[in-house]
Amino acid sequence: KGSEVSSSTSYSYVTDLLVQESEGGKSVNSVNNVNSVNSVDKVVKKGKRNESSVKFASWNVRSFCKVGLQVEGVVKSGAKDKKKPDDTLIYAVQEMITNGIDFMGVQETKIKGKGFLNRDIDDKGGTLFYSGCAEEGTTRNGVGIIVKKSLVKDIKQDGVHAVNERMMWLEGCFYGKDMAIVSVYAPTEEYGIEEKELFYHQLEDMMASIPKEYEMKVILGDWNARIGEYSAEWEHVRGRYITGERNVNGNLLLEFCGKNKFFLSATNFEKKSYTTFTFPA
Repeated sequence: KGSEVSSSTSYSYVTDLLVQESEGGKSVNSVNNVNSVNSVDKVVKKGKRNESSVKFASWNVRSFCKVGLQVEGVVKSGAKDKKKPDDTLIYAVQEMITNGIDFMGVQETKIKGKGFLNRDIDDKGGTLFYSGCAEEGTTRNGVGIIVKKSLVKDIKQDGVHAVNERMMWLEGCFYGKDMAIVSVYAPTEEYGIEEKELFYHQLEDMMASIPKEYEMKVILGDWNARIGEYSAEWEHVRGRYITGERNVNGNLLLEFCGKNKFFLSATNFEKKSYTTFTFPA
């Protein structure tokens, strides 16, 4: 059976530890980002980092609800004359380009319906595929996956699956490998247990619909979870480098990983220091 890996963290990082050998029929499954802060994973073939690599990121963007309004260029975070644009999507695409990210899962997009939006910056750019709430009613939640411009052509025909306002996935052959990329947004701790359990039931149903032969399955998301201190009880799904207290969402995430044979790879190494990014006000 292929090795299955998941990653979750409240830190922004690029790691060389998430290295999986794809020879011998091994597969890599990855889950990204327990908390609501930027997270980047770099998955590479061992010994071939430059030739074959994939970078994944997850970002709770709080809102893309005005992405239909274009802005001229990107305002640098250090600029003196700072004005927050209506189209904050272009900032996410700029961050992808700057950090060499291939796929970015985004949460709380607050875009209604489903569809896609392109953003180009010079000769580069990305496409946001999104799954939001119903056209009628309050704008809330919403998930999406931003795909690097050069990889959009590798998405399979009818390969974008908008499930609901909390989860979606897309499939394709990227860098010669069949992959399924998932974006999720779990209910916050304030929600009742019924809604949380419904989310995980829907997630398991969705994951079951993804072809088993896919070499890589990556879940990018905001889990609103804290898994607490290391415990030998969960050593098969997590490492030692996350501290704090566990919450209900943390229990549900650990149970999901255990049941579905995922490993929280970002807990398996010491984190680097990180910085935060704020849209210019």
